[in-house]
Amino acid sequence: MKILIASEDIRLQSGTSEILKNIVKYGSKEDVTFVHYAWAFNHPDKDTVVDLPEMRIYSVDTKDKKKDKKLLEVINIEEPHALFLMGDAWALKWIFRLDAEIRKYCPIVYYNVWDNFPTPYFNKGIYQSCDLLLAINQLTSEFNKELAPTVPSSYVPHGVDLANYKPIQTEDTEVFCRNRNIPTDKYKFLFDSVNIERKQLPAIIEAFKDHSKHNENAVLILKTNPTNRYGANVKELIKGIEDKIIIIKEYLSEEDMNLLHNSVDCLIHVPSMEGWGLSVTKALTLGKQVVYTETGGITEQIKCSENKNQTYAVHNLQSLLSSRQVPYIYQNIVDIKSLSDALDNAYKSHKNGNYDNTFSAEKMAKSIIEKIECLIKEWKSIPSISITKIDVK
Repeated sequence: MKILIASEDIRLQSGTSEILKNIVKYGSKEDVTFVHYAWAFNHPDKDTVVDLPEMRIYSVDTKDKKKDKKLLEVINIEEPHALFLMGDAWALKWIFRLDAEIRKYCPIVYYNVWDNFPTPYFNKGIYQSCDLLLAINQLTSEFNKELAPTVPSSYVPHGVDLANYKPIQTEDTEVFCRNRNIPTDKYKFLFDSVNIERKQLPAIIEAFKDHSKHNENAVLILKTNPTNRYGANVKELIKGIEDKIIIIKEYLSEEDMNLLHNSVDCLIHVPSMEGWGLSVTKALTLGKQVVYTETGGITEQIKCSENKNQTYAVHNLQSLLSSRQVPYIYQNIVDIKSLSDALDNAYKSHKNGNYDNTFSAEKMAKSIIEKIECLIKEWKSIPSISITKIDVK
């Protein structure tokens, strides 16, 4: 069975690429192979084909106006048994416009997610253009059933690679901290996410400032790009507490990311919207404290985790967001005082939990492959439709 993955380039550093890498890693076997149609903005390898040990990659630039035709060419060349999609629905519309053409050759499988209520009726046509919907969180699973009741659907939560994220010796974390000028004798909060508006980094920094007024023994580590043009102005926000902020903006290997998460005491993840939240999964897996907003897949993870007793929910104000890409969706604006109080409570309890393997990347990948295999056994191609003009006299 050959699966063609169409998504942002798997070689990028993002949550989507991390998930896809694990699907390829644990989904590959003697009779299952992968091909990748990979896009990125200003792609340095656009219009090239690279054969890697794990799969072949066709690269294309996101702005390429012919990327739809190129995708059909790749389908014609590779003859995949299934097209596997992952990404925001609005960003994949150009593919779903080709659904009738694509489904003549192979089924469309969409590993989809929606962050919050109300029900996204504007996605109905997209969901109904699929042959199999795999929901990342329970909320999306309910949306799939409501909007596309005739399309087979299942719930397959994200997971982390347990071979990479596991408890390690204190000596190793101390060496890691010393090499990065991270104090080993202080309580360490961590923000590990992209610096964009919905991650609410300004609120985190402001709440940490308030917390620091009565706690000199804590630092905040920011694993992010502080100069992202779409995000917060970190340089200005941290003025006055620079000595308590540690910024890690460079790429870290999986080994170093595991060391980082093992080194800290508490993860802060309070987005206004979140489909899943991989950094939360990593923190819960390693038994770390988590300060969070109750949105999307985060709440789901907390409820299922063995370490839910060491998590701290933050109050928020719900508002309705609207844009051209997303006509409506609720967002949760975090209350800074509540966030500051949650940091206080986490620090006071200073309690770590146990290793928790609830959300496993291997389990995720094998479940996805099994469901695609079942689909292919039953799937029938969509017949071609021809239109003939008739002159009526």
